[in-house]
Amino acid sequence: MTQSYAQGVTDTETACWVYAVVPASTTVPDALDGVGSAPVRTIVHEGLAAVVGDVDLGGSPGSRADLLAHHDVLDTLRTTGPVVPVQFGSVLADDGDVRNSLLEARADVLHDLLEQLAGRSQLNLRARYVDDVVLGEVVRDDPRVAELRQRTQGADETTSYVERVRLGELVAEAIEHKRDDDAAMLLDRVLPLTAGHVLRETGGTDVLDVALLVDDELRAELEDLLESLAEGVHERIRMQLVGPVAPFDFAGGI
Repeated sequence: MTQSYAQGVTDTETACWVYAVVPASTTVPDALDGVGSAPVRTIVHEGLAAVVGDVDLGGSPGSRADLLAHHDVLDTLRTTGPVVPVQFGSVLADDGDVRNSLLEARADVLHDLLEQLAGRSQLNLRARYVDDVVLGEVVRDDPRVAELRQRTQGADETTSYVERVRLGELVAEAIEHKRDDDAAMLLDRVLPLTAGHVLRETGGTDVLDVALLVDDELRAELEDLLESLAEGVHERIRMQLVGPVAPFDFAGGI
């Protein structure tokens, strides 16, 4: 499909920077600029439209400013209807390559994705323990942790090294068990209001990091639920909801 910047297009001075695929009926806002301040345009093929911009290969795009420009275009497109975002830094040689390698070659997948995403938004939910609170819970609930903690407090770091390592292992194990229980509790409440979800890897004192695909008509209900949940657990868990955002996590790796 699309290729990372400068792969396969080095024999030309310019190429098509690909932002997304939308239905051909989508009205892309006028005067929408993207990477390198280049105007955004569409390439249409059989009911699909690739949103692209011409990029100068000699300019070495790929900076943070370009990343922000890429996401600004996607944020605008998201408000116009369903959008399948394309990974940052994807370019194809020219308009014909976009039609052949993307719109024609992936037509069935793209049509399916646009149908699945219509009337839906991605929201990102993250929950994280309040560090002092969860560590206090671990010390209270596990006598082994409490004993090791007491023995290592103020002890020489060299002579207590083994015990400190063991203490860290026990704390990590205890937090992992708590994370499993708390994440399951949150997901049990949230997922019935979603059309799909993608779990992301967590660690440390993270409880949950998940992308949610939500029907637009249910978004307010979900936000109210999350506000209620956040109020109920705020002393030990802090929750953050971000979005709507472009549905990268549900774009099938396009």
